[in-house]
Order: sequence, then C-alpha cells, then structure tokens
Amino acid sequence: MTTPRTSLAESADAGSRSVLVLDISPASPLAAARLETLRIHLTDLSATLIVERVDTPKATTSARVDLAVALGRKHAAAAVLFVEEVGDVELRVYWVEPRQGRTWMRRLPIGSDDPSATSEKAALIASAGVQELLEVGRLAMQPVETSAEPSKPPVPARPRERERLQRTPPTPRASLQVSYQGSSFAQEAPWQSGVGLQLAARVGRGVFVAAKFSFLAPVDIVTGGLAAHLVRRPAELAVGYRSPAPLALRAELGTFADYVLRSTTQAAAGHQPTADSGRVFLGASARLGLDWKFLPRLRLVGLFGADVLFNKFDYLSDSSTAPVAIHVRRLRPALSVGIVAELW
Repeated sequence: MTTPRTSLAESADAGSRSVLVLDISPASPLAAARLETLRIHLTDLSATLIVERVDTPKATTSARVDLAVALGRKHAAAAVLFVEEVGDVELRVYWVEPRQGRTWMRRLPIGSDDPSATSEKAALIASAGVQELLEVGRLAMQPVETSAEPSKPPVPARPRERERLQRTPPTPRASLQVSYQGSSFAQEAPWQSGVGLQLAARVGRGVFVAAKFSFLAPVDIVTGGLAAHLVRRPAELAVGYRSPAPLALRAELGTFADYVLRSTTQAAAGHQPTADSGRVFLGASARLGLDWKFLPRLRLVGLFGADVLFNKFDYLSDSSTAPVAIHVRRLRPALSVGIVAELW
C-alpha cells in the first residue's frame, strides 16, 4: 500500500507562511538592484519575508540547497528562494521546500541590452513560484535532484528567532505626497499653479485610495471692462493603481469639489461690482503618468490628465453687449509633479 504524501499546504501551521531569501550574489550595484526588485515583488505576498545574507562564493549548488533546507527549517519557513548567476549569460532561480527537501529550478538567459529587464523577469517568475509553493506546497514542474537530507519534523523557533520574525518590516500601507499642481480654470484666466497635499492608503496589490487638497495661487482676470479676483481650493477623492516595478505606470480616477470665491474688483462704466460670492464646482478627474522609486521609501511622481465639470457655470455681467465675462472650462487640463514618502 502506498502512503499518500501530505502537502505543505495541508500540514503546515499558520506560523509557517514565511519566505526565506538567501542573498548569495557578490556585492555589486547590479546585484543590489536585483535583490531590491525581488524584495518588492515578494512583499506583495501574504507571507513574512526574511532576507539573509550568505557568503558562499565557491559553494556548489548542492551545498547551497543543503544550506537552504537547514536555514529554512531553522526559520520554520514554508519556502526558501535563491538566485545563482552563471557567468554573464544565465540566471538560475531555485525554490526549496525545506520540510521535505524538494528543490525546483528555472533557467533565464541574461539580456545583453537591459540587465534590469532580466532582473524584473526573474523577480516575477520567482514571486509566482513562491506563491504556488505557499498555496499548494509544490510547483507544477518536476523537482531537480539535490543532496538535501530527508524530511525531518520542523524545529520550533526559539524566542529570539520568533522575535526577529515579528520585527520583519511590513509592506508600507500609507504615503504622503507633496506636489506642484497646475491647471487652467477659464479661457480668460492664465495658467494657475499651486501646492497639493495627498494622503494615500494601500488597499490591495498596487491599488490605493487617496484624499487630496490643493492650495492654488489666486488669479486675476480682466475681460470686457470687468476685473475679477478668484481664489480656488480644490479637494478630491481618488482611487489609483501603481505597478510594483521601481519605474512604474500610475493611473488615477477621482471625483472633486472645487470651491471658488469670486470677488469683482472693477466694473465697466455704469455698472456696480456685485458682492463676493462662493461657488462649488463638482466633477471627475483622470490622471496618467510615471512613478519612480529612487530610494527605499521615496518616489517621484509625474501625472498629466484632465478634469471634467458636472455643473458648468459661466460668470456673467448684465451688459447687453458682452453678457459673458468669464468662460469656465468644462474640460480643463491638469498637471502634477511631486515627491511621495512612504510612512508605514
């Protein structure tokens, strides 16, 4: 009778959803960038991430697999991952399941034109394999032969090791953005510039919600013998998406309320300025641009898009010759460039 094998997904307890990454690459800017790309992709998984530096420049692959099994059992990890660089032509991604000592490997040719593209592809493949290993306990492809010892019961983590696992930094879920804001409010008005503040919260893989408030410089409009002073204070709620790559596309859709206070400072002969009046313009917004993570917790964002008004309104005078004084744009362009700081 054949005894059925119990998969990792069936037998592992809740504490085993941790992933150990062995950093075996020689110290170099390219290796550091490759590790950071891998870390970004793995932090989106629902697992605790542990990165451990291991200096094994002359070790064989079998020795590294044996080390991965030992360290994986030590940390009670569900999966161990490491990447070997073979010369300048190939990357080899290894997944190790330490409970039963099984190992899988995938070869990736190194592109000669753009090394970062190879790093990004390797990170995507590595992350997908880890996800499969966490969910079903094995990969769909055949394991490779290794010298890993047979399965042994997992060794319970010591108090100091458990404390180390608990101190693993979580994926940042909130960010603060300070940016330049520019838009065109009316045909007769010049381009308006100001400062915008945005507080965003991550709600899913790459998805976030944001609350924005802008402080735009007042604008003076002179048309048809009339002069008006406008003060705007737009507020917005938006939902957006940012892909996980260091240089990523970013898209946002939102709805806004733009409070505009109008003061008539000059009227044509025979007319009197009306009292100051405030009005709220409602509308929707769309933005598209780039998001560049140039430091671990700092990003540079540039977006361009448009605002569409729901309640179109033009400022009028009672002059029979020129009844319309200010033509408010129903569709107005908008530009934003700023710095994003990840908070926690």
